[in-house]
Amino acid sequence: SYKPPADMVRLVRLKDPVCTGIGCDAPARSCEIDHTIPFHQNHYSPDGTLLPQGETSIENLRPRSKYCHRLKDDPTTGWTVEPDGLGITKTTTPTGGIYLHTQNEENQPAPF
Repeated sequence: SYKPPADMVRLVRLKDPVCTGIGCDAPARSCEIDHTIPFHQNHYSPDGTLLPQGETSIENLRPRSKYCHRLKDDPTTGWTVEPDGLGITKTTTPTGGIYLHTQNEENQPAPF
């Protein structure tokens, strides 16, 4: 399902207490819950390659302010956000700057 259940949303906001956008400190409680790998069935990379559908899972969800969510999802902005599958998310800016995001250990959810 696209819309995560309430308990999953709470856990996402616990592991990332603020927006995961670069330089944004909006509190997670005011952020949208975003699929890092988009949920859309027909999602394509800039070179036209069909990409896999993103899951509605703790690992694929992040809090993003409305503005940061829009930057990530609009291909005309030049921003890309890529998870590595190990808890690190790489953001590349339109000018080629690269930023890595990891959760602080104290903000990691319990392994259950």
